[in-house]
This record gives sequence, C-alpha cells and structure tokens, in this order.
Amino acid sequence: MGIILLEIILFWYADKKKRHTIKTQVVVNKADGQIICTSSTKGRRHDFKLFKGSKLKIDTKIRAVVDTGYVGIAKFHANFVIPVKCSEKRPLAMEDKVFNRRFQVSVS
Repeated sequence: MGIILLEIILFWYADKKKRHTIKTQVVVNKADGQIICTSSTKGRRHDFKLFKGSKLKIDTKIRAVVDTGYVGIAKFHANFVIPVKCSEKRPLAMEDKVFNRRFQVSVS
C-alpha cells in the first residue's frame, strides 16, 4: 500500500510549484459564457499536451483565443489568436505591446 500511495503522490506532484496540482483546460463560448468542454490532468503536464490529449476538434470558423502555452496550435487549428512572446534577445516592439494589451482586453 505504501508503494501505490507513493506513485499516486508523485503522479500529481508539480516540481515547479512544489505542490500536488491538477491542470484543467476549459473551453468556453465567449458570447454567452457557456462551458463547452473540460479536460484535466496532472499539474506538471504542459498546456499544449493537455490540448492534444483531449482530442478536441474546433470548427475552422471559430476563432480560438489561447495563451502562450499553446504555441503549436497552428498544426491543429488555423483560426487562432495568440499573444506575442518576448525573449532576452528580442524584446517586444511597441506594436507587439499594443497587440498584447488588446488581446488581454478581448479575453477578459
């Protein structure tokens, strides 16, 4: 019983958070706030792996608004909006900052 319990504890342990976590993906209709689909997994799994594992098919007419954790979504869905990421070598240009602010307002 001690070994099984240890496996369960390690399964849900997220090294980055130093806690046992669960990651949940929620797909919501922005127009009326209706929850369309949910998917959960262990906390240390990447956002995009959770998306691929859920096998969610989004109609091409629907615009998907996602965060920077879904960088590879272009292979699965063509109509999407994702904020621009910066790096140490390439800081954000002013138009990228404006786009990210508009993106932030459109999500909330």
